[in-house]
Amino acid sequence: MCIAIVGNTITCVIVYRKTVMRTAKNLLLTNIALSDIVLSCTVMPFLIFKTVFPERLVDLRLCVSISMIKDVLVAVSTFTLMIISADRFLIVVHKKDRLTVPVSKLCITGTWAVAILFTMVQLESNSREAILHDLLFCYQHAPSSRIAVIYTVTFVTLTFIIPLAVMFYLFATILRTVQLICKKVHIHTGSNLNIAVTQYSSKIGLPPVATRYTFMGDFEAKRRAFGTIFLLFITLFICWVSYMSERIFRNTGSNEHTSGDLIVELIFISIGFMKSALYPVIFCARNRRFRSACGRIFTIKLCLFTKCVVLKSRRIRPRNLYVCPESVGHL
Repeated sequence: MCIAIVGNTITCVIVYRKTVMRTAKNLLLTNIALSDIVLSCTVMPFLIFKTVFPERLVDLRLCVSISMIKDVLVAVSTFTLMIISADRFLIVVHKKDRLTVPVSKLCITGTWAVAILFTMVQLESNSREAILHDLLFCYQHAPSSRIAVIYTVTFVTLTFIIPLAVMFYLFATILRTVQLICKKVHIHTGSNLNIAVTQYSSKIGLPPVATRYTFMGDFEAKRRAFGTIFLLFITLFICWVSYMSERIFRNTGSNEHTSGDLIVELIFISIGFMKSALYPVIFCARNRRFRSACGRIFTIKLCLFTKCVVLKSRRIRPRNLYVCPESVGHL
């Protein structure tokens, strides 16, 4: 929990303070970091409380509120990552860069609105008629209704399964396109092209000049950016797929809820919360600007703690501005 809060807070601070980092993609990544911060500050403490005191009764309204907050934040993170994946798809496959800062802000607003709209149904949760909220936080001994089963399956499908399927298709298409491009580049870079000195060199008997074909393209930066988003997708899938699957089975299965089932559910949701702690580590490992900004922040904090003096080096020495070159002196 502490790693998730500190790491995602540093991510938001870096993007907010550095003008260079305020790109459209970084704003979307900041939206994911913000959702992870709220998830770590609100849902994790309540889950720890229920783990320590499992028999303590909690008000139904609090259970519904915590369940709604958790579902909204997970849905926002999934939707935002799907938007970033779609942007990578347009750039690599269709050579179109449509994501700008205003568009990213509009997408962020849309993800929060759609996620809140999907979870508003849980406000109708009733312990006697239908339990629509997540049963892990406050388990109520009530019969499983058809409405609750339909809502759970629909919600998980719309907010998790379909976005993951869309992202899988986008990444598969991107990988296929990158593979074809790399084959073309490899074929060209591995062969020598005979380029004539003049247009009529073959007619006048001049030998052709052999030179290597060089392809100008920043494939390394694009490859690392795509690799970062793909790692985020894999992390999201591994961390949350077990809990989402268990949630569907829990609502569609029997009504018996034993202590062993509770332990399994706590393990699955703890694995899901690990995503919030792993994302800042991936950002720091894959982004050079993020690493340098983190280094500056920790250096400043360490110097403030130890009261050391930081000397800023000048880019240009003032005495060099008044040095007269020898050629000018001879004139």
